[in-house]
Amino acid sequence: MAVSLSFGDQTSPDGLIRIEYDWCQMKPSCWVRSPRITRLDTGEILLDLWGTNWDGIAAFLSDGSSILYLQEYPGITPKLKLRVDWQNATAAPIDFPNRQESIAELQLRLMNRN
Repeated sequence: MAVSLSFGDQTSPDGLIRIEYDWCQMKPSCWVRSPRITRLDTGEILLDLWGTNWDGIAAFLSDGSSILYLQEYPGITPKLKLRVDWQNATAAPIDFPNRQESIAELQLRLMNRN
């Protein structure tokens, strides 16, 4: 599976999903880019990690899903590698696709770790 990562704001190929990043300098030469993901047809914010220590980057796949990499700064926690299905608003670890959860549950779990 070829994945093209972008460090700037992104819109899905179908125009449905927008990923924006809030950049925060944690120390010299160390930046955290926290994602906010919005469904453009409804304006609903699906995942909002702005103002947190969660660093993330995403890539859109040809099937309309995304790969989302997340790590909590300062990097002492394991990286999360998720496959996100925007149509069904679910996410699952790439290595454990049966551990699917709603994006709302993911948001709560990540915020409770902060």
